[in-house]
Amino acid sequence: MNLVFEDINKLLNLYKEDDKITGGEDRICVSPFANRMNILKEGQRQIHNLENGQVEFSDERFFVKFYSRSRIPANIKYIIPVGTHEAPYLWSGEDGESIFNLIDPLYLQHLREGRAYIMFDSSLEGYHSDKFFDFAFSEANRLRIPIKNIIWCSGNSIIEEQARKWTEKTGKECINVFGYSHFQYDIGANIDFFNSKRQFIPTWEDQYEYKKRNLPYIKDYNFLNRKPRGHRVAMFNKLFHAGLIPNGLVSMNSWDKEEHGFIDGWHPDPVELEHSLEYTPMRWNNEDNIDNAQDKINRLNEYAMLNSWVTIVSEARFEDSEGTIFLSEKIFKPIACSHPFFVLGNKGTLKELKKLGYTTFDFLLNESYDELDNIERLEAIAYEIHSFQHMSNHLEWYKWLRPRLEHNRLVLKFNNYFKPPQGFHFINNLCTNLEEIK
Repeated sequence: MNLVFEDINKLLNLYKEDDKITGGEDRICVSPFANRMNILKEGQRQIHNLENGQVEFSDERFFVKFYSRSRIPANIKYIIPVGTHEAPYLWSGEDGESIFNLIDPLYLQHLREGRAYIMFDSSLEGYHSDKFFDFAFSEANRLRIPIKNIIWCSGNSIIEEQARKWTEKTGKECINVFGYSHFQYDIGANIDFFNSKRQFIPTWEDQYEYKKRNLPYIKDYNFLNRKPRGHRVAMFNKLFHAGLIPNGLVSMNSWDKEEHGFIDGWHPDPVELEHSLEYTPMRWNNEDNIDNAQDKINRLNEYAMLNSWVTIVSEARFEDSEGTIFLSEKIFKPIACSHPFFVLGNKGTLKELKKLGYTTFDFLLNESYDELDNIERLEAIAYEIHSFQHMSNHLEWYKWLRPRLEHNRLVLKFNNYFKPPQGFHFINNLCTNLEEIK
């Protein structure tokens, strides 16, 4: 695998200091995929006693080489990784300065020759837009870049399916795409970081013993939210009017009643929503959770999990119309902390988790919600929380979960260090030596 950078020290391409998107963030950032490969090759070298720049998966070794744009070897095909922030319409420049206009002339020459591939890496987000497929197709024609030499690495786990549907609908060839769940790596790899900061990461034994000692005080669930979104507001409203808030550890900030609560056109009863809004902001530990968003991303919320039986993972994406399945850091936190969960997220989320090797809790929790549409999915999770409070022996129930919880924690570690990241073999196979393809 060959990755090339204009700024090899910062692993950046197409970056300009004054190039911002709405909200003031840089349009361009480090590619999460490229950064992971950089860390992985250094970490594995110590584990496997490898040559510099090698990685090993399933007893097979691969070279991962980083080059400066000014020192690209003459005999290689290579990837140009470009990390992006936020939704595609913001970073692509569909309505402004095209991101394709930022491509270096030498890169552009090599793209036209089929020697280089530019990879837009938006794996930090799960937004999907067919408009970006349209835009990339148009820009490829304008700049005479072969369409397959453009790659979209997305946090949307079903991006390949969306690309296939777009081709069927338009009759056009689509750019190359692959889904990559980067936050699995972020949480798994950061366990060492959390430990260095003396952040407690409970094992199954820790959870069990703590709950056994504090049995009368353990809540049924935790449901933690920072940024109000339609599905989060709707779930809070549902739990509130079902009388389930006292049974949980809940954080919910106030919302704009004119903008929030909508899910694909559906909206909770306005009178009910007005009533539940009066009780926000609600914070289970009385700590502000608005400021320092990055700190909240890195926090495991382990004490909320210790003091509850199950987590309602409040994912960033939910609506069926969004055309995405996004696995953010939120879903990997309970896995790291040996905690069972429901997922208030996209339809099919549990199915995608299982593809990564994780197991869920369908033998003790009703997980049929994962196959339901929008509101039915939300209501099914709320119903399961309502039923959970009538369970007779929660401690015994948690004991039965031990094999699966321990399995998931091991999978999290294994996937980070010993399993190739999603898209690895695809990217690696593109980087053939030119002599080999003549």
